[in-house]
Amino acid sequence: MARREPAVSVIIPARDAEASIGGTLRSLTADTAVIGEVILVDDASQDDTVELARDAARTHGLPLSVLKVAVSGAGAARNAGLAAARFPFIHFLDADDRMEPGGISALHQALVSDPSAGIAIGAHIRRTEGRPDKLKSPNGYGSDHRRNVHDYLLGRMWPIAMGSALCRREQVDDIVFPKDAALDEDTCFWAQLMARTGVATVQHTVLAYALNEARMARRYSAAPRRTFMGVARALSRLGDAVDDREASQWRKAWVALRIARQLIYERRFDEARFMLRAVAAHPAFARSRRLARYRVEIALGSFRPPARRPRPVPISPAGTFRTLVLTVDAAWPPVSGADLRNAQNALAALAHGPVLLASVRPLISAAPTPPGLAVTSIAERDADVRASIAEAADGIGQRVHDFRPDAIIVEGVHLSALMPHLYALAPVVILDMHNVESHLSAQVARVAPRRSLKGLLGLHERAIWRRERQALRHADRVWVCSEADASRLYRSHHPSLPIDVVPNGVPRLDSVPRHLPAIDGQAGGPTILFLGHLGYRPNIPAARRLALGILPIVCASLPSTQLVLAGRSPHRRITELADTAGVRLIADPPDAAALLREADIVAVPLEAGGGTRLKILEAMAWGLPVVASPIAMDGLALDADIDFVSALSDADFAREIIALWSDRERFEALRRQAHETVMRRFGTRAVERAVRQGLGLPPQPTVPQTGAKAAIGLGTG
Repeated sequence: MARREPAVSVIIPARDAEASIGGTLRSLTADTAVIGEVILVDDASQDDTVELARDAARTHGLPLSVLKVAVSGAGAARNAGLAAARFPFIHFLDADDRMEPGGISALHQALVSDPSAGIAIGAHIRRTEGRPDKLKSPNGYGSDHRRNVHDYLLGRMWPIAMGSALCRREQVDDIVFPKDAALDEDTCFWAQLMARTGVATVQHTVLAYALNEARMARRYSAAPRRTFMGVARALSRLGDAVDDREASQWRKAWVALRIARQLIYERRFDEARFMLRAVAAHPAFARSRRLARYRVEIALGSFRPPARRPRPVPISPAGTFRTLVLTVDAAWPPVSGADLRNAQNALAALAHGPVLLASVRPLISAAPTPPGLAVTSIAERDADVRASIAEAADGIGQRVHDFRPDAIIVEGVHLSALMPHLYALAPVVILDMHNVESHLSAQVARVAPRRSLKGLLGLHERAIWRRERQALRHADRVWVCSEADASRLYRSHHPSLPIDVVPNGVPRLDSVPRHLPAIDGQAGGPTILFLGHLGYRPNIPAARRLALGILPIVCASLPSTQLVLAGRSPHRRITELADTAGVRLIADPPDAAALLREADIVAVPLEAGGGTRLKILEAMAWGLPVVASPIAMDGLALDADIDFVSALSDADFAREIIALWSDRERFEALRRQAHETVMRRFGTRAVERAVRQGLGLPPQPTVPQTGAKAAIGLGTG
């Protein structure tokens, strides 16, 4: 078989994409034979996007070059990449999407086989919360170019996702993405291309793209009038270019309708009315049921008080920013997962000024604190959470008056009763959603249902949802642990306030070895560790699966295998496992580091959970290979078989543990990759950047290098 010559320029616009760029580049590995260059258009990223891209390119043999620009928009970044591209076929790919193996090659073959086609379109699958969701196939295209454009603009075909299409360079030399359109800029590009050339289709899946509903909502509602006018101008030019003003006018009304829907979600009814006027101007929408429904929703919603608009973050003339972090339990010294997150955020905020870490329940013990960090409690007696919160309502005002914070970070929905009070006291209130509790509670209820009428009727989850809604009404910003949680929060509540992803960092980073020690010969069987709160409902069935289902299968092949179950407050269903052969139970371990030093593999067969797993991050930082269920890795955006090993059934877990322990080279590669990935993406620098953004402070200044292009990896000739 003849070797194919490189023919494709892959263009990837990226801005702060360190969480996904490595996986995106890895997904190109199967198509290196046809890829002539990969151009990463870095749009003034503040994180390690470029460094991670370089590492991935070297590892996977990709001819990467970096084009640094400062254009603040994916369309303009694609234009810059297109101007720099040198190969006869162009492939655009977003920095958080993944190509299916052989996807680019299949698109390339479709164009080579059909000289009349200037664009090849393949099927793509949408990923929601990191899981495959909806398949979209390229159907409805014919030989009539004008009909293809007309039907595409009217929404009669699935939208072409970036990454699911390949085009001939000669056909797009004079086509650009409109710079003034923050929405539908890709539609304008594809429509102009389809107006002049034929379409070839590939019916199998070539792309998996990530749907981020919170990010899409921000695009619709950030500046709705300006956004709509930009799209309207671009569509007017498009109508002239493709000689189809009818379809372009329809498209304008359709875009206005989508913007109006988002504004209604956010209870911005005056702006929604403006958008509906643009919708009603088109006869196809003037008498539509959807338009009538939106008008009724606006009329009914107008009787309710308008939603509070987020307040701007105050910037001190002195350049310091005072932060109060309010928690339920004392977070210093940090012990549990919640403590670790609260402490990490407080330490990151120290970079910008003094921090007061206040708990509504009493301090457990005194411990030295870094300069600038003060620790206090509001309640004077140890009581349950409700009693502590009631007492805190009386005492928090004095703490705020004395400390004069610029922002208050509130831990989770458990403190929702205090939010109205805090909103009146502080310039800015930030709700830190450790988990989207309503989603987590529903997930846990499926695995371990409550045996009560309240549980059967789902009233517990509904009550949590109401607390979340109350807390969001009295916040200016909201933090979540992951992009997956951002989408869940948006889908549940459609908040109008900014949603910032502040990841959980690696806990106890000072004790993590900077360089992994070599591992001695793997004689006998491994020591498998499960480390977590052993009274937490999702951890109980996971630990029992390990002891009663997975361990016996592993021991059949590796008889000396040991399982260590370690964590706080073991449930009685865990303590009864202490007599099981091969199982060692360690309740309330004083030192997690000692357990991590002794372990060989971490196994996490969770069936429910939320946020991001601090214990998994800590284990990976220590260089322990992780075998986990997909739900256990939810929100971490790590790659199976590269950063961890994925398994579902007990037999899968046992097989993967045995295979990993038996393959020294794979074992070593996995532990080193996991250590490097976690330290980079969840280390101190990553958390500090996320907290700075989450506080609403301006990013650190950078010097843009517009147009600077440097070859990395294999080079481009």
